[in-house]
Formats: sequence, C-alpha cells, structure tokens
Amino acid sequence: MKEMPSKTRQSLPLASGLLLAALLCASPARAAKGAAQDLDFVPEGFFVPVGVNVGLALHDEYDNGWLLGGELSFVYLETARMLWFGGYADGLYDNGSGTYRFCAGPEFGFMFGGVEVGYLAERYADGWHHGVRAGLVATVAFLSLYGRFGFLFGNPEEPTVGELGILAKFPLPLEI
Repeated sequence: MKEMPSKTRQSLPLASGLLLAALLCASPARAAKGAAQDLDFVPEGFFVPVGVNVGLALHDEYDNGWLLGGELSFVYLETARMLWFGGYADGLYDNGSGTYRFCAGPEFGFMFGGVEVGYLAERYADGWHHGVRAGLVATVAFLSLYGRFGFLFGNPEEPTVGELGILAKFPLPLEI
C-alpha cells in the first residue's frame, strides 16, 4: 500500500477540526427550522402508514433468505422540528428459517432517520420463541430502508437474526 504524503498527513487534523467546527456551528434547531420551511407541503398530524416489506434475513444457523410481509404504524409528525414518533406492528415470513416473525413496539425519529425497538415473537416447528428487536430506519417519501437485529430468548438453535430491507409505506392521514 502506498504511503500518504507528509503534507496530506499534516493537513488531516486541520481538515478534521474544521469539519467538526462546521458541524457544531450548524445547530440542529436551525437545520430543523430550515427543513420545516422547505417542507411546508408536509402536513403535521397523525398518520397510519400501511406498507409492504421486502428484505433479506441473515442467519448464523439457517440459510440466509428473503423476507416478505407487511407493516402498520401509528405515528405523529411534528413539522416544526421534523420529529416523528409512534408505534408499529409488522409480520414477516422468513424463507431462510421457514418461520413467521411478528414484532411490535415504539418508533421515533428526526427528519429522515429513526429508531425502532420492539417485542419479537417467532413461530418455529417446536413452538413460539420470544425476544426483542431493534433497528435503524432511513425514510425518504414513501420508501424506508432498514437494518434490524433480533434476539430470541430460549432458542438454542439460533438466538439471533439480522434483517436488511425496504418498506413501501402509504401514509393515511388520521384526523383526531
């Protein structure tokens, strides 16, 4: 591997410091206010997004496989600060393990990124196994990309599962 020139090596700390200073100067409140002004067409309020989920299941003990299922959410979008929060429930078929997986829990985010954490139940041939699942979500318009990690208690065959996928969600406004 080629070594980096000494001038480039010396300027890396300076460039890193300038980048960090620029990020610290750009306040999240100012960024959110600007985003909210640019997104005036996005209504504030309650929504029930309904979606179709397609993805990849990552296993240690079973073959990796595809995921197919659906998701239903109940969320509140607050446009002034571009915050969203609520709850979700999903059901997936995992053809790698040949199981059905269900999860429900809270979700929240800022602008285009979010976090979800939930109760996980998965149906194996010997019965139901229960656990938890957590994930990161990146949402743009009607599409969401996600990465999730699940842990099942009392499943000696395979206690963990990973998921990567895409959700096509259609938000239905809910007037309360």
